[in-house]
Amino acid sequence: MPSRQGENGIGYLDYTWTPFKGLCFFKCHYCYMKAFFKRFKWDETLRIDLKELAWVPQKPQCIGVCFNMDMFHPRVPKYWIDLVVEHVRDNPQNTYVFLTKMPERYAEFVFPGNAWLGTTWDGLGLTKNNPHILDLTRNRWYLERSKRVKQTPVQVKFLSLEPMLREPDFKLAEFDTINWIILGLDSRRGIKAVHSKSETDSWADDLISQARDLKIPVWVKKNFGYREIIRELPGHYS
Repeated sequence: MPSRQGENGIGYLDYTWTPFKGLCFFKCHYCYMKAFFKRFKWDETLRIDLKELAWVPQKPQCIGVCFNMDMFHPRVPKYWIDLVVEHVRDNPQNTYVFLTKMPERYAEFVFPGNAWLGTTWDGLGLTKNNPHILDLTRNRWYLERSKRVKQTPVQVKFLSLEPMLREPDFKLAEFDTINWIILGLDSRRGIKAVHSKSETDSWADDLISQARDLKIPVWVKKNFGYREIIRELPGHYS
């Protein structure tokens, strides 16, 4: 069933909603869900949950869609995603937030205005689990793939830098349609930090400064441990 969020979860969401079940095919080393699947022996098979797909909250809510996996991985059938997009279109009272490592797949669908489309930047290079991602030596792939997001007529297009595993090698001005950024670190329990707090704070300082100049709202997640509480939502500068 959908999971309540808010202050004790993902602060910018009211709920996470997972109509697709199973273990994410990307299998990123930092994925917290892998530990849950192993611990509780959950079914890793990709499948659609029609009962959950039919869920609609009683009051308007901000809902994260399939935040436990990447629903835009190439192995996820297009017609499944079509069903989710249709559901979003049929429920304009809610805001539905999507997030993926493969923003080029957004171009396959016609999203309604109550969808927010985001993509993840983590700083990783080419891995055997992500063989379809090309030319990752400087992560310039996002520049090309973000062009697909630009072509999608929704009001909120955002960049989630979580977990930020290294210093970004781009400037926010390169993404001229991004109108929100989220900053976060690797917050797995017991994980040893690779970078010092002064380093990660300097990354955040630079990104926040760029965002201020461009009037892009910033949400800094609790797991960043940043010295300020910054929780701005899209439209903050409107």
